[in-house]
Amino acid sequence: PGQAPAPGEAEPLNSTFSNGGAPCLWKTLEHTTHIHIDHFVEVGFNSFKSIVNDVHGISVCLPFAVHNAQAHLNISAGLHKVYGAQALAFVRLRENIGNGSDLQRIQRQQLFLASAMQKIKQTNLLGDYKVIKDAAHAVTTDLSLTDMLGIANSMKGLNTSAVRFISVPVTTYLPDPNQVQWEDPQSTELFSA
Repeated sequence: PGQAPAPGEAEPLNSTFSNGGAPCLWKTLEHTTHIHIDHFVEVGFNSFKSIVNDVHGISVCLPFAVHNAQAHLNISAGLHKVYGAQALAFVRLRENIGNGSDLQRIQRQQLFLASAMQKIKQTNLLGDYKVIKDAAHAVTTDLSLTDMLGIANSMKGLNTSAVRFISVPVTTYLPDPNQVQWEDPQSTELFSA
């Protein structure tokens, strides 16, 4: 709140969220992408764990074992169903997996969400009022419970193969090679589409 844009200065998006919360990130994204955002849903760590437990866990398939003491995550290679804290550790893990980048973490989160969508669709959890009500109370949003139920009902006919997760094309941020920035013209073309 009260943070004005500083022409010529750059700030990571997660800092924008930390400094001004969801409304600040919302306005920043609208301003930089020129895409209108109607509503938002913020899922905190406890909310995430609660929602995963409400849907009775999410299946993940690992090509290799993950043993990370810092995240308290020990999963062997293969297919596993993860719940609560274990699911949160899986989607947040960055250290000692792959190249340790946020970009790989985003890919893992997208795969997790795809698995969650398949689970929700297969078990008809979108029609479960209790699950929707619990989810509505677990998140921060500007939507009412009625709005969320309407969205859930509209998604019942959605074919999960029609859903695509797309990451904004990025390139190295030259002032700090440990960070990335949106790559142009590809990112602008994506936002225009």
